[in-house]
Amino acid sequence: MPKKALHIFLVAFIALLACHDVYAAVSVTPSSVSVARGQNNSVTLLYRIQSALAGPLISPSGTFVGPDSIVGTNPVPLVANLTAGSGTAVETVVIPSAVIERVLNSGANSFIYRRNFSDEIADVRINITTDAAAAFGIKRIELYFDNRRAEITIPKHFPNLKAFAEIRYTGSGVLDGYWEVDGRVISRVHQLLTFGSSVTLRTPEIPAMPTFDPGTHIVRFIITNPVSSLPVPVLVYYITPDEFRPRPVDVGLKAPPEDTPLPRSAARFEWEPFKGASLFLVEYYENPEERPLFSAYTREPFYLLPELASKDLFAPGAKYYWKVTGYNNRDNIVVKSAMRSFTIK
Repeated sequence: MPKKALHIFLVAFIALLACHDVYAAVSVTPSSVSVARGQNNSVTLLYRIQSALAGPLISPSGTFVGPDSIVGTNPVPLVANLTAGSGTAVETVVIPSAVIERVLNSGANSFIYRRNFSDEIADVRINITTDAAAAFGIKRIELYFDNRRAEITIPKHFPNLKAFAEIRYTGSGVLDGYWEVDGRVISRVHQLLTFGSSVTLRTPEIPAMPTFDPGTHIVRFIITNPVSSLPVPVLVYYITPDEFRPRPVDVGLKAPPEDTPLPRSAARFEWEPFKGASLFLVEYYENPEERPLFSAYTREPFYLLPELASKDLFAPGAKYYWKVTGYNNRDNIVVKSAMRSFTIK
């Protein structure tokens, strides 16, 4: 560059600095958002800054500007660190419901959120609308167990403990979050939500919530998107040292029918299968009020009575009785049948 042109450039640049203590150009994304009335709303804003001087640049506070006056303030400072004359800053602004109501009471349905960086203003237009049309955000989250409470006491190895998250939201978007127990992630959630309503989530079947360690345990559902200023609710469950004893379920007997004569060989006794039972005990009685004549274990939902046992224990034409008891893998009784009669030919 010729010396004369360089001199003119420097003079102009110095004059520019003399007119502005710190020159900055600021833009913000998004420049317009929609919020729902009757609730606090959160929105994340990205500021891009160009400055003639090294930073950082500081915006001491944010201001909510109505049609005729200031309707609220955000007292949180925002700092933009600059490198080579440019930089960014990000903030999540909570728009209080009281500010929204003040704007509506003034007869308007929109207002401005304003940040000032060294006399350079960045404005975001905020439009008040319905839940469905508002920006995607979380209005409310409630956690509870099957008892509809935030705490529960259960025995050790209690099966199918479930936690629920009831979430009210505005707008449409992808909900990201995760369930955690005692700080350990047990399940992640990635679900599209639409039209500003509510959704109820629950902990998964697999992996199940841990119930093997007696003591107090903490459950939380953490939402990572959308960003929310709501406090994270907590569930508490207490596991007692006592082992869970399930109430037995009635299991149906399929064959043979009541009082059916059976052959001495290949006499088959059959019942309904049950998923939670890993072992079945079949018992045979001469008198239901007395101890069994014969019993056997099987892992199948049927039993073939051995011919030797049939010959030694059961008289032809006499009435006998049988029943089935099912056990889970912790030796707890989970199924029981009624008593049924039969005879041997």
